[in-house]
Amino acid sequence: MRLYNKWNMGLHRFTQAEDKPSRKSMCNVRCEENQTVATDGKCLITVTTPTVDVDRYPVPSGFDTDADVKDFSLSIKDAKAIEKRIPKKLRLPPRLRNVATVSDGVNTKMSTTDYDDPITTEHQCDDGKYPSYECVFPKKECTLKIQFNGQLLGKLLDYMGAFTEDYGSVVTLEFYNADTAVKLTAENKDTGQTATGLVMPLETGG
Repeated sequence: MRLYNKWNMGLHRFTQAEDKPSRKSMCNVRCEENQTVATDGKCLITVTTPTVDVDRYPVPSGFDTDADVKDFSLSIKDAKAIEKRIPKKLRLPPRLRNVATVSDGVNTKMSTTDYDDPITTEHQCDDGKYPSYECVFPKKECTLKIQFNGQLLGKLLDYMGAFTEDYGSVVTLEFYNADTAVKLTAENKDTGQTATGLVMPLETGG
């Protein structure tokens, strides 16, 4: 049995659109033993599974906890539904804010419970080959690592992406060193305007 949480299921936001797929397999969230994966061919994201003791999760009815769980690909629709269904009440122990899962790679059972309302659903998952994404990650050691407030950086990127939406949402990021703000620029060719933003790096205490 495996446990995934709302952050794992939320990767449906990064899959390829089902109405215009170049590869059907990319219209799914890939669920692996230690992480979930999503890509649309241009953007890729992985999220590790939560550090929760699986043995402390109440075993759902009909689950064979001794069977090997195979990796599977969950549709956008199913991932959205599971994300919405996962209990979010803070009064619940952290282990219940997950979905318990067993799968043979195609036939998949996913169960949630808040003690009062256990729900188990069955899903037919895509058995097609998922893209070999591991080779995309850089193998060399990075030369510059900077920490930013993700919400502030995202706020600027969202604005600038909309600012230049008619021209591919192109935003340029300029990095100088680990102690200097990152500079973001975008151009709106219709109006002749340029947007420029700065985000300061976080102090790491080093």
